[in-house]
Amino acid sequence: MEKIHFESPSSDMLSTLLRNNALSGLVPEFPAGEIQEDGLEPDSAADERLERFRELLDNETHMNVHKLAKEARNGVPEEVRSEVWKYILGVLRPEKSDEISYQQKLQKEYNEFVSHIYDDDEVVRRVVHEVRRLKALSTSTAQFFSREDKSKGKLDENMFVRLISIQLGRSRMQIEYYPTMVRLVAPLLQVNRAESDAYYCFDALMKKHEAFFTRDGLNRAVTNFLTLLRALEPEFVSHLESEEVEPNSWVPAWMQTLLAGQLARPLLLRLWDTYFASSEGLELHTYVCLAVVTWMRDELLDQEGPDISESLLNLPSTMFMDQIITRAYNIREDVVGRRLL
Repeated sequence: MEKIHFESPSSDMLSTLLRNNALSGLVPEFPAGEIQEDGLEPDSAADERLERFRELLDNETHMNVHKLAKEARNGVPEEVRSEVWKYILGVLRPEKSDEISYQQKLQKEYNEFVSHIYDDDEVVRRVVHEVRRLKALSTSTAQFFSREDKSKGKLDENMFVRLISIQLGRSRMQIEYYPTMVRLVAPLLQVNRAESDAYYCFDALMKKHEAFFTRDGLNRAVTNFLTLLRALEPEFVSHLESEEVEPNSWVPAWMQTLLAGQLARPLLLRLWDTYFASSEGLELHTYVCLAVVTWMRDELLDQEGPDISESLLNLPSTMFMDQIITRAYNIREDVVGRRLL
């Protein structure tokens, strides 16, 4: 990725934050609730949650999207995630009387998009290269380039090319291709059986996230994150500087991929459940990233430069995502209350 020069946070703001100790000690350790030592729900609780989702989804006339989203923000069972995401992202309409014909209409529309793709050879080459590179990794990222449910078929490079090419062609901001787009697309292709469903979920996501693929939008997101990180974890920031770990090496990727390139599959999908279902949506992302850093802080302070970079790009699978999300809400509440941004 081309190096981006970020604006320096206001010295007055940082002085105020540090003087007031605005965020230090803000986040307590949260109880895991009904969670086992392996981070999973007991079978009985998981079965009850799945049944609640099925009751909502099985309504034959109208989908109560508000109630579905309220349930989904606390996590969606794997068995129904594809259908739930399509409703809460607005891909499917609440009225179910014409659902089959509407889905057929979407499929026909997607086929039209595919037939009119403008093939940019350079974009195709770069997408294929990135897919192959990520597939070959031994990290958690590679989990998103295969499907556990074999009935959904295999993921191939052309799927990524089609989704990204169509989105670039229909972009409202005329964005350019970034390799990080491949990481955003992969979970959507893996969760959805139909390629067209994955595309419409991607389109809905990009309507909210497209600004992060513009220079100004990404610069703003990174600057805001670094401003708060310096206030929240000044010792950690000093450690990064002493170990010569540049923000450009990890922060833009965290912002653009919504942690799709850094989190293990179960954690990432659980996080996106909340992003798609909550009223805060992607506005919560900066605070989730801050919560992740505070969770890893002690471990990172004991590491040297190369190990820090590796840890930041491949986050531990031992995190409890529910606790990270709760911590993020606490940080956000304090920041908003103090008008720190």
